[in-house]
Amino acid sequence: MSLDHGFRIDVTSTDIRLAKARWLAAWISDASNESVSDLCEEYAQLAMAKPIADEVRRPKLRLVKG
Repeated sequence: MSLDHGFRIDVTSTDIRLAKARWLAAWISDASNESVSDLCEEYAQLAMAKPIADEVRRPKLRLVKG
């Protein structure tokens, strides 16, 4: 069964750094608590997603019985 639904989202280290910068900028500004919380959640989700996706895409060794 294929999990490919015809779309792909790439999360880069740059995306994660930018999300963190947006969150921290909101945190030190007069942004609402809701906005800061949303940006923190976005950062956390991106930071968790990248290593999981990298592991899934890593080529796997296949043993061949000879």
